[in-house]
Amino acid sequence: MNSQVRAVLFVNGPSFDLVPSIPDPADFLVAVDGGLRHLLRIGLLPYLLIGDMDSVAPADLAICEEKHIEIMRFPPQKDQTDLELALDEVLRRGYRNILIAYGMGGRLDHSLINMALLSRPDLANTNVYFDNGRSMVRLMTGPFKRDFHVDEGDLVSLMPWSGDVHGITTTNLLYPLNNESLYSHRGQGLSNVASSADFSIEVEKGQLLVIRVRKAFVDSED
Repeated sequence: MNSQVRAVLFVNGPSFDLVPSIPDPADFLVAVDGGLRHLLRIGLLPYLLIGDMDSVAPADLAICEEKHIEIMRFPPQKDQTDLELALDEVLRRGYRNILIAYGMGGRLDHSLINMALLSRPDLANTNVYFDNGRSMVRLMTGPFKRDFHVDEGDLVSLMPWSGDVHGITTTNLLYPLNNESLYSHRGQGLSNVASSADFSIEVEKGQLLVIRVRKAFVDSED
């Protein structure tokens, strides 16, 4: 499997009537249980529907059955969430570029558990990120240096994950960091702003959530 081909997992979170990004024809589209509704809303069908089907509308399920969509059904009593099962499956199929659409912004416990999945050891060498149309979230593990392409004026928050983060240097953010640390008990990395369409982050040690809020929604996220 070409690692550049993207799997897009549509989760059953709130959509805000937004589309994270226009799916590419080459994308492998996966409906994660009730996330099927998001695909149908934008006139698309998944290649795979996976989950325990407890939040899929019967009429939507019937569409997939009529179109002979691949369906992987699991019992409701299980130790993994539907999103975990979907991640397992796309990784098994060789995908390493994975967008999780609509996986945050609903129930707090669901959102936090979904964010925690980014720290799975088997995702260490993958490009996995969340996008709900308003915000994008990535987990970066040091040491790393990465360039990001955004829109000038987008809000960028840097949040330590599972401990403190050290040796952080940024470029093209309104409040720059120069070989500094962010601590998990403080909010110093909150609400920075992209001063250019491109910015970079370098980290020596630690795990850092990089959260981008598109500038059109910055006021509504306060």
